[in-house]
Amino acid sequence: MCLCFPRREGFPNAVLVATATELAVVSTLATGARYAVVPEVNRLLVPPGNPPAVEEAVLKLLRDTRLGSCMRQAGRKWAVEYFEQSRVLETNVKSYRRRAAAEPMRASAVWEAIATQTADPCAMDARDSQR
Repeated sequence: MCLCFPRREGFPNAVLVATATELAVVSTLATGARYAVVPEVNRLLVPPGNPPAVEEAVLKLLRDTRLGSCMRQAGRKWAVEYFEQSRVLETNVKSYRRRAAAEPMRASAVWEAIATQTADPCAMDARDSQR
């Protein structure tokens, strides 16, 4: 079982890793932790700063072994389906392409900047300060 209660982390990788390795997860509603897994399918969510809710969720998983087993299996399936490396990269590339197509002027400016970059960091700093 993975207990993860971030207060400031945007999207906790620990929750994804735990899910992918078939651990049941109890996490908080705070930050991106609530998006890292599917509530009541592959993890239980509790309000931040609520120890009685944590206790209740942990005991629920310990007492209901079938629930824990189902959550572990569903979590692994979900993590592989949505966060396998090639799928994440493909999603990112599609997103960048959509953005570039929607804003061709800005995209061309980015490509121009990339094409004119130099390997000399001092030269890049001087050029950037002139803009």
